[in-house]
Amino acid sequence: MTTIKLVSDGVFPILRNGSGTHFPVVPQTGLAIPGTIQGEGKLAGIPVLFIRTAGCNLRCSWTLPDGTSSICDTPLSSFDTRGSIEVDVNALVETILLNRGNIEHLVISGGEPMVQPAALGTLLKSLKEAYPFHIQIETNGTIFKEELAEYIDFFSISPKLSSSTPQTKAGPFNLSANARLLHEARRKRIDVLQAFIDHARRYSHKDFQLKWVYSKHSDIDEINAINQELEHVAPSDNLLMPLGANAGEVALTEQECLVACIQQGWRFSPRYHISLFGDKHGV
Repeated sequence: MTTIKLVSDGVFPILRNGSGTHFPVVPQTGLAIPGTIQGEGKLAGIPVLFIRTAGCNLRCSWTLPDGTSSICDTPLSSFDTRGSIEVDVNALVETILLNRGNIEHLVISGGEPMVQPAALGTLLKSLKEAYPFHIQIETNGTIFKEELAEYIDFFSISPKLSSSTPQTKAGPFNLSANARLLHEARRKRIDVLQAFIDHARRYSHKDFQLKWVYSKHSDIDEINAINQELEHVAPSDNLLMPLGANAGEVALTEQECLVACIQQGWRFSPRYHISLFGDKHGV
């Protein structure tokens, strides 16, 4: 039996478990149906089911324009994974099949899914054998495994800029100085980014995006500098989205982010899940 570590609501939004038992309440979306939409990036608006893994090799925390901190919007899959669960891969696949309806797209997110390469590989292979899903992975672009990439159709790569490095303790999570140093040392891997891009470019049915979090104007120069180090990246492959885990935080940088996209020729990424469902998890 192969298991993978997920957050407590690691498959969402769903109506029943892998045994077919219906849950007594509707999903966090408030909709009496399984599934949601992809809220961000090139595939925004497409119906999807999410699989959220637990564990991450980074500890992102930004500073908002008002001086407050905005930590990773999925802290229970990165900062504090004590509530995570081990799920049998076969049972997970059954759960997906029982809840998919007409959904063709799956999104595997985290945390950082690539920190569990063996379990992730088994899951990807099992999903593709069960149904020809279009599989998107959301990754921070610090770990690449060719044997995993073979099963993935869309790479949503979110490289982390220097603005993501925690300066002090992050919200309720008291990070050590060593954790902050490790984040800074790990967050930028040009070779890994290029490996993802090169893999995607080899296949006509695959694609990628570089999805950047905008927190301040200096981020633009840093993004441009990274793009100068990469090959085979078009301006339209760069998606900029405003920082924030809720509508109030997003509003602080939304206009600046929009202006930067227009000036640079990049895409502006919506955050539909926030406008539709607020800061709920499992949507």
